[in-house]
Amino acid sequence: MPLGRGVAFEVQSPELLAIRMELADALHGLLVPQDMGTPKLHITIQNKVEPVVAKALLAQLSASFQSRPLAIRELVLWRYLGGPWEQVQSWRFSGLR
Repeated sequence: MPLGRGVAFEVQSPELLAIRMELADALHGLLVPQDMGTPKLHITIQNKVEPVVAKALLAQLSASFQSRPLAIRELVLWRYLGGPWEQVQSWRFSGLR
């Protein structure tokens, strides 16, 4: 999926969306407006490049991309520090190796 200045693969997972919505409800009042709506779940492949570069990569990936099942093994909490990100904590889902 095109991001304008990047490329991402769309993720379709009602289960993951339900987890995200539950977290958003628990964090009500702490989220910025961008994070309060229903998200388009995705995996970012490329970000913050010139649009022509993003379009070229999207064309290249689209030619051979095949959708497949996705396994989520853990949930990781990150904090944005104005440039870099810092990992705060992670939770591994039970039953997965």
